[in-house]
Amino acid sequence: GTSGTSGTSGTSGTSGTSGSSGDTDAGDAGDGGSKDASLSNPLKITCANNNCDAGTHVCCYPDNDAAAAVCQAQFCPFQNGYEFFCDEKADCTNQNQRCCLNNGIGQCQGACGGGGHQLCKTNAECENDAGCAEKSCTFGGGGNTTTVKLRVCGTPQGCQ
Repeated sequence: GTSGTSGTSGTSGTSGTSGSSGDTDAGDAGDGGSKDASLSNPLKITCANNNCDAGTHVCCYPDNDAAAAVCQAQFCPFQNGYEFFCDEKADCTNQNQRCCLNNGIGQCQGACGGGGHQLCKTNAECENDAGCAEKSCTFGGGGNTTTVKLRVCGTPQGCQ
C-alpha cells in the first residue's frame, strides 16, 4: 500500500513539471524577457552547434574560429584559444558566483575583477542594469590580437 502511494506522488511530481512550463508562459507576457530567457540553457555551454555539459565538459575554441568550437572533457587540447567552463550565471552551481572570462578562460567566480568580462545570456544576471548583449571583444596586443563574439554584461573594455 505504501509503495503505491509513493508511485502516486511520483505522478504529482510530473504535474509539477507542467506547472513550471506554465511559469514560462507567464514570462512570455514580457516580450524582451521571453526572448532573453530562450537563450538561457542552465548547466549547458553553447559551443558552436553543440551544448556541452557544464561541470564535466569545457567548450574549446581556437583563436578567431568560433565555428570550430568543440566540447572536450576537462581541458582543451590546444595552446591558443578559449576555454569556456560556463557561459552564463546559470551554469554556476554556487548562486554567489557568475561566469567570468579572464585570460581566455570562462569560469565561475565570485567577481569578474581585473579586466574580466562577465559572460551572460540574460539581462537579469547583469548588475546595475548593464544589460546582456553580443559584442565583438578584442584581446591581446602587440600585433597579436584576437576578436571573439561574446555575450557579455555591459560594454567591457575592448568590446563594442
